Amino acid sequence: MKNILCVRWGDKYDDHVEKLKEQVDKYCSLEYKFFCLTDNPIHPYDIQLPTFWDRHFDPVKNSFWAYRKCYMFNEAMFPELDGDEFLYLDLDILIHSSIDPLFELDDSHPMIVRGWWNDLDNCKKNYGKIKSTPLNSSIVKWKRGQ
Repeated sequence: MKNILCVRWGDKYDDHVEKLKEQVDKYCSLEYKFFCLTDNPIHPYDIQLPTFWDRHFDPVKNSFWAYRKCYMFNEAMFPELDGDEFLYLDLDILIHSSIDPLFELDDSHPMIVRGWWNDLDNCKKNYGKIKSTPLNSSIVKWKRGQ
């Protein structure tokens, strides 16, 4: 079974989850289950996010804001997830054609989108300064345990 995940917390992207689900329904012909890891579960596909890392979040500094995405890599934490294949999609992406080929990619290691808009030499120069990265976590694919 393939699991397609998104993560939502707060209310900034409330309507985006349903729009993403509609796009996935339209552009994925494979058998899959759709889940949204969230702090406010209201739909049947929602899964409650844990809160034990919340103490590290500083809303004033907006520090460590994406830590909730990290929960998804501990598949054992969410018994609702079925099967061994996972595809994470950010809520603000737009799908225009089939996402089936994403599941045909090499699955011997996790995969993440290359931020083609970031100059690789500049990324290397600024490494560790949190200015830019050649990676973009809008789409991540992995198998259980990777």
